[in-house]
Amino acid sequence: MVPPPRSVSGEAGSEYGTMLKIRNVQMLPDGRSVVETWGIWRFRIIERGTLDGYVVARVERVDDWTEGEDSEEEQHSSAPVGVTLAARTRDAGTSSGSLATDPGPSTSASASASSLAMAPLVSRRSPTTPTNAELMATCNAFLEELRQGTPWVAQRLNTMYIPMPRDAETFSFWMGALLPIDEYEKAKLLPIRSARLRLRLVVHWIEQLQNQW
Repeated sequence: MVPPPRSVSGEAGSEYGTMLKIRNVQMLPDGRSVVETWGIWRFRIIERGTLDGYVVARVERVDDWTEGEDSEEEQHSSAPVGVTLAARTRDAGTSSGSLATDPGPSTSASASASSLAMAPLVSRRSPTTPTNAELMATCNAFLEELRQGTPWVAQRLNTMYIPMPRDAETFSFWMGALLPIDEYEKAKLLPIRSARLRLRLVVHWIEQLQNQW
């Protein structure tokens, strides 16, 4: 699944997308249908065209880095998280990974990579960098805050989303899909090949929402 461009000005559209597995199809009396899908893996479009009137593309799978590669990538992150992570979305996915990820939420979309400048490199990771568990705890605290103040969140969780994942890889997508922000903004998670960096971006969004409220 790849969403259309934001405008109809002839843009090529998003570079990243999600491969979907159809889980259920419900036919409606008026001829329409409700299709339930599950995101199984991410991809990057490397070539696109048309065939018999349909848009077709050649894609490559995007997987998360291994633990060692993930740690090395974090050592290159010293700018404020909003700038650093947005810049990473431009370059993520250019090298092939070998570690498969768990299925993500079915509502994942994709968007154009950010044009922000790459953050400067540093020799080692800051000792204040939060762990995955700490980042997930921040997300859970915000989720509990939403449950208490906005009843629609609990209803949305019960009807639209899978139970809360325990692993950081899937949780980062699950939490991102739940946040009340623009869908094209959420899609910036797709190119990021580090669960920790995705969690940091999600926490950055949470902090922005809290500042607005």
